[in-house]
Amino acid sequence: MPESLNVSIYEDIEKFGLKAPDIAVPHTPSYGQCAEDIIVCAALRALAFKEQLDLSKEFYLEIGANHPIATSATWLLHRSLGMHGVLVEANPHLLDNLKRVRPHDVVLHAAVIATNAPTAQIFISSKDELSSTNKDFLAEWPGEPMELEGDIVVPALRINDVITQYMNGKSPLFLSIDVEGEDLTILSDLDLTRFRPAIIQIEPSDHFLENNSRDICDVMQRNTYDLIGRTNVNLIFSDSARSQLSQKSVADLQATKETLCEAEKENDRLLQRFSELNEHVLSSS
Repeated sequence: MPESLNVSIYEDIEKFGLKAPDIAVPHTPSYGQCAEDIIVCAALRALAFKEQLDLSKEFYLEIGANHPIATSATWLLHRSLGMHGVLVEANPHLLDNLKRVRPHDVVLHAAVIATNAPTAQIFISSKDELSSTNKDFLAEWPGEPMELEGDIVVPALRINDVITQYMNGKSPLFLSIDVEGEDLTILSDLDLTRFRPAIIQIEPSDHFLENNSRDICDVMQRNTYDLIGRTNVNLIFSDSARSQLSQKSVADLQATKETLCEAEKENDRLLQRFSELNEHVLSSS
């Protein structure tokens, strides 16, 4: 197949009556909803150059995989960088195509939630991209008309368990979260003191959750991630703690978490002791 041209460039050249470039400008492949995969690809290439990484040996995690190619956050990463990883999809009707087209990836049938429940209820939309564990997300969808086709119970996992059980506990280099209205909940459940993807892409759905982009940015900033890209649909962050100047921030974050855990244990011990003393006093009287 001959290499296609960048249609946007040539349409505007014709519009303004300009001479076509002497060297043809090819089309740049993209499969993301708003070409986020081009941004992510460039960021990962820069990281690989800086840290001397072999990207073909690195992994991605895509939560809410949906279609194996269209609007995929990871298809370009596999095709251009040789990466592979884990695709998590809750809708069972989408699994066959994912497994057929993406045999290099682990396709996991599960809904990712923020509790320890073994199963979750998902609501199936007539538009595959919009199925969600949040029924209100479908009811309040402002775009083209769609229908709720039903609801089913599917296996459920927490995000940290996905990494532990299906990625051998190794943090993915790239993480995409696209779960229609529950993205910040899943992000907040990720233990960023243990698992730190270099690049994180997440869909804020501000039409459904007002100011959700700002809330997500606040969470990421507290965890030393920088916003490096914003499209009409997604936010893209990079881990600033990968630089040597910021390593202390991660260490401090881990130390703070450990201190809080110890404080919670001591508080529980004191409450238990207070309860025992209170019962003793009451029985004595």
